[in-house]
Amino acid sequence: MNTPSHTLHVAIIPDGNRRWARAHAAEVWKGHERGAQAIEDLARAAFAEGVTHLSLWGSSLDNLTKRPAQERAALLRVYRTAFERLLRQGSREKLQARVRVLGRYREHFPKDLVCLIDDVQEQTAHHTARTLIILLAYSGDDEMLDAIARMVSEGADVTAETLKAHLWTHDIPSVDLMIRTGGEPHLSAGFLMWDMANAQLHFTDTLFPDFTPAMLVDALATFRARTRRLGA
Repeated sequence: MNTPSHTLHVAIIPDGNRRWARAHAAEVWKGHERGAQAIEDLARAAFAEGVTHLSLWGSSLDNLTKRPAQERAALLRVYRTAFERLLRQGSREKLQARVRVLGRYREHFPKDLVCLIDDVQEQTAHHTARTLIILLAYSGDDEMLDAIARMVSEGADVTAETLKAHLWTHDIPSVDLMIRTGGEPHLSAGFLMWDMANAQLHFTDTLFPDFTPAMLVDALATFRARTRRLGA
């Protein structure tokens, strides 16, 4: 499969899982589970609409260090189920995309889950036309500080190119459209801060478990109707 000449990168901050669970009188982990179940359908819809890179923020560092132990354990179970599903041949064939996982998951996840995540990345590495990026134990502040620290240690020249080369997203294009669900119109923890510099923003009140592929398609249509001046 050839790499496309033009890229379209959509990033999603999937907010509202816990509020969805409370609204349905369910345990918090049910909201995370319902949200995770929606990802494959959203990814297929995005790729069918010409998106080449889809990023989803699965968890921040704070999610894994500050939330109650029971919720953290539930998140890990949800991730395990989601990656086991992605490892199945049928799911991989439907998705037809490379899976990339970025963040500190190796330091915060159990070894067996890390191995599972790495298996999914290895089994999908041959896909080059589409990429699904999942951010786990991720903070944009952490990513930027790590990049700068490595540049300093290497004595690298400070340029836009060398900074990008040291980011975890070094081989991923800048974000074109950022979608945040859940009704809170703000960014968090420096989310993809370098790559978001010129992104268009789309906020919706819909909680993530209720965010449908049709809503994603509508957000893309709105984005495509805008004029991106980029300072001109």
